[in-house]
Amino acid sequence: MPLYLEHFKGFTKEEWLENYGIDTDDIFPGVLEGLVVDGKVVGIPLDIWLFYMAYNKGNFAKVGLDPNNPPKTREEFISAMEALLPITPEGLTPYYENPAWTWIWFHLLWQHGGEVLTDDFKAPAFEKAGIEVCKLMLEMQDRGILPMQVADPGVSFQSGESSVLITGIWTIKPWMEQLGEDFGYAVAPQLGNTKAVFGGSHVLAMPAVMVEDPKVLEAATTFIKYLWDHAIDWYEAGQTPARKSIAESEELKERLPHIYAVSQDSEYVRQFQMFPLISEIEAEIAVYLEEILVLHSMSPEAGMKEAAFAVQEILDDYWSRN
Repeated sequence: MPLYLEHFKGFTKEEWLENYGIDTDDIFPGVLEGLVVDGKVVGIPLDIWLFYMAYNKGNFAKVGLDPNNPPKTREEFISAMEALLPITPEGLTPYYENPAWTWIWFHLLWQHGGEVLTDDFKAPAFEKAGIEVCKLMLEMQDRGILPMQVADPGVSFQSGESSVLITGIWTIKPWMEQLGEDFGYAVAPQLGNTKAVFGGSHVLAMPAVMVEDPKVLEAATTFIKYLWDHAIDWYEAGQTPARKSIAESEELKERLPHIYAVSQDSEYVRQFQMFPLISEIEAEIAVYLEEILVLHSMSPEAGMKEAAFAVQEILDDYWSRN
């Protein structure tokens, strides 16, 4: 979406409210950030997809952990994972996550107070916190908590052999159906010094060139308003509310208690910055994360230094042309 921000039809917050009945102040700031261009809101977040902790209640109970009180802090998480080691099959880990899945690293980067780029998008800002995250992940690998190599976590979690995933909310409904009473869900534990959770949003936006005809614009905004008013039906499939009023509502709590529980982290959502080349930057960082966390051929310090250098080259090239 960052590539096309200037091409979307936008309205001021007052226009959205007065003309279309959409109160953009009801949207969590974390997913509205970046969608305001020249004072106009150019996209309406429909939902929030965020990270949560999926865990196996049965496995927790087997080792004496309270299945209804999952870990919330770094110390509690490490302790719980070590307690689960004796019942984890050889070749697997209690927290069986793919270390090459870069989104986990970004999630932890924000939890360690880091950011991908500086606010002006002129320089990388991830090196210091990125080193700390890599050290944490390497520590978990050394303790047998996190895999040393690329892993396919879904099958092992579904079978009950592994016990924990920090993953996307879109998995919550199928695992509820497959694991039944053994399935536990909770907000993602805070493994760093900052309250943050990886997330993003499916955004309703109108390319300006497509809504030049007033009738087409009316049809498009009517559809956006319909989805705004009926968003809770969408959340049932496995998304959390972009609207604060729905996230805090009794209707959500009663109808979708699992979504309600996980959505309590929504105010802490951090998403990728709205920089046009953010995907290219993510891919570049991924190269060095693989060297550090999968191939184990570089130290966190060396890997993050080289990653920052490579990202700076991308930024310098971009700004030389814009």
